Amino acid sequence: MQGCTVEEHPCIFASLPRHMTTDLESLTARRPVILDGAMATMLSAGTPVDSLCLTHPCRVAAIHRAYIEAGADIIATDSFLTSDPATIGASVRIARGEADRAGRKVWVAGCLGPALGPEETRAKARRLIEAGADILMLESQLSTALVHALSGMAGEIPLMVSATPRADGTLHSGESLRDLARAAETAGAFSVGLNCGDGPEAMSEHLRCLRELTSLHVSCHPSAGLPGHTLGPEPMAAILAEIANEGLADIIGGCCGTTPAHIRALAQAVSKPEMP
Repeated sequence: MQGCTVEEHPCIFASLPRHMTTDLESLTARRPVILDGAMATMLSAGTPVDSLCLTHPCRVAAIHRAYIEAGADIIATDSFLTSDPATIGASVRIARGEADRAGRKVWVAGCLGPALGPEETRAKARRLIEAGADILMLESQLSTALVHALSGMAGEIPLMVSATPRADGTLHSGESLRDLARAAETAGAFSVGLNCGDGPEAMSEHLRCLRELTSLHVSCHPSAGLPGHTLGPEPMAAILAEIANEGLADIIGGCCGTTPAHIRALAQAVSKPEMP
């Protein structure tokens, strides 16, 4: 499995039908939507994880499969940092292949991080859409600049916007949660939320503020905590389930330090009846 190359796994890179996203809104009305957890946490350190979409697609596919089996409704492509067109396309095709084999509806979110500039981010978003992503997920944002850069694309597929706040709830740019909410609304986003950070407990008050500032769906996929002080699956799931039960977030999942075990515990904690 570790040595699997693109050529050795042709089924992943076959032309695949694109799933439409017509049921996403109705799903959020019924229960919390479950995002997957970390990708880099599950892959070896020392290698840019995005490049593994080309060199070791089976490893990436296996992680997507594990998150789907754990209960994720949305899986994010392994494309957080890359600007390489081939890697972007491969990341969607790998995720799409696993989503299509899930036996239930699973959405593929084309992942965009904060590292690229506005024009590069727009170009990357375009490639994710053309490759067959169901959703654009702009995450770990430090400012609203890239949210504005994607304005207009939300008319094509749903746009999820998520930022990583500082301890006081402001963005690293100095902008407020109100600025984040307004930028997401202006861009036509489906949801706005928070991810990464110092763990789920640190996010509750910020999510409460964000909920009061917008009528958009609110998402939350925090890290499992700080290095050396990470939460296990059940404790983290209990906190996130409480956040969801309080109505502070409609879409919940995990970021750095989380694994399929965290997502399975979360899915069970919010009582997903259709999951085994």
